[in-house]
This record gives sequence, structure tokens and C-alpha cells, in this order.
Amino acid sequence: MDGIILIDKPENMSSFQVCEQIKKKFNLNKVGHGGTLDPFSTGLLILGINKGTKLLNFFLEEKKEYTGIIELGKETDTYDVTGQVISQVNELNIKEEEILNAVKEFTGVIEQTPPPFSAAKHKGKPLYKYARKGKIIKKQPRKIFIETFEILKVNLPEIEFRIVCSRGTYIRSIAHDLGNYLGTKGYLKKLRRTAIGNFRVKDAKSIEDVKIEDIIEVDKVFDYPKLFLKEEFYRILKNGNKIRKSYLKNPPENFNGYVYITCNNVISICYSENGRVFQPKFIYLKP
Repeated sequence: MDGIILIDKPENMSSFQVCEQIKKKFNLNKVGHGGTLDPFSTGLLILGINKGTKLLNFFLEEKKEYTGIIELGKETDTYDVTGQVISQVNELNIKEEEILNAVKEFTGVIEQTPPPFSAAKHKGKPLYKYARKGKIIKKQPRKIFIETFEILKVNLPEIEFRIVCSRGTYIRSIAHDLGNYLGTKGYLKKLRRTAIGNFRVKDAKSIEDVKIEDIIEVDKVFDYPKLFLKEEFYRILKNGNKIRKSYLKNPPENFNGYVYITCNNVISICYSENGRVFQPKFIYLKP
């Protein structure tokens, strides 16, 4: 069986540990995940199963949705609940209106500095390896995109929020920077990933409840248009070569984006910028 499976990751478990448990539970050859969640975080984890691990790169560019809690008035060295409190304020004289106005400054294209305890690299080594030895490396800010930053509830010192963001966004840094912007401190107390692209955590299963039948097969993972290849061009598709519009039984008009192209036992995900030539990005042979 090859494809993906949706898991609702529990707290206090690494993404790698989830992969290992699923691998052992179903006696699988290969399991990988499409985007790490920190151990303290919960929520949607997309796992690639066997040859489905090659699909995981398609999820990297998808937008992510999170809900969580930011606690104001305290700062930790990791910017989240797992770290040591290194600074705090005694009083919070902040109005809800100030918070609602502040989040507007964290919406759209913004620059963000990765937290010191993160997997961002410096001279080939993750920042957390330096930080654990007491050496804090400050990286250059990089651009990210925050589509939505919604405040769900304010009960100071806690703020409940919902964020929809691009790849490379550190929600811990959002918590830290929001605290600074409000003239206080802030850290990420809770985090739950609720969506990756079109996949929602409500459709995921716990490690205990998931069944082998919950694996989504390769040709059903994405809602890409399905195109069919003329059989005389079978080997061209199988070998991963470019597919021309004339090779297709049902060619699209003026198409731009990803499609499934199938022929006999071959399923391919291809990309086209103009609808005339399709470049295979993933080739799968049905058993």
C-alpha cells in the first residue's frame, strides 16, 4: 500500500516518533512526514506511506493553519512553553483593542527572524545546537506571508489565536515578536495545526484509532485534473519524459498547474505552465 495518511499528533511526542509508531503498527517499509510539529504541539501530521513518501514535497509549499495560545508578560529562551523563563513583567496594562490593532502589523508579507532554538542553519549546523551550548546566533530576517491572524479570545495574560501562514513561518517567533510590539513579553504556550492545504485535522485519526484502510492512495491524494495518455506513448510517461499535449486523449485548454496523467499502470503527477508540455514530477507504477 502506497499513499498518505492523516494523523492527529498527540502532545509530548515528536513527529519522528509518530512515524515510527505507524511504521511498527502496520509493518510498513517506509514512513515519513510532510512537515515537522514540535513535541509540545498537536494536530495534523501528513505521513507518506512507502512510495507515498515521495509525495511529501508537494505539501511543503502549501499554506498551514494553526490555533494556539500566546501568554503575554513572560519570555522564554525557546520562545515557547518548553523553555526556561528568562524575563517577565509584573503588570499587563494592555487593552484588547491594542492587541487587535497589533496583529494587523503581523498580517501580509512580513520579515521574521528565526528563533535561536530552531532547525534553521548557520554554517551547516542547526541553530539549536549553538543555543544549547549557550551561543545565540541571530539570523537575518526573511520574508514570510501571514494570510490570516485572528484573535479568538483575550483573557490576559492569555491570547487565543488562529493563523494561516506560508512555509517557513515560526509561530513561536510570532508570539515573541507580538509581545515585544505590545511593549511587554510573550511566548507560545500551546499550538495545534489544524490544516495543511486542503487537508483538515478533523479528518485525521489518532495513532490508536487509525486503520490501514485510512491510507489515501496515490491517485486520490490531490484534486488535480485527471488526464489520460494515448497508449502508444506509454513508455514516454513511464520513463519520466515530457508529455506533449498531442499525446493526451483529453488535452486541457490554456492550462497552468498540476495534473494527474495516467496510462495503464502508470500514474504521474505533472506540471505545465502553458498546457502544451507537461513535465513529470512524480511517477508511480501500480503494483
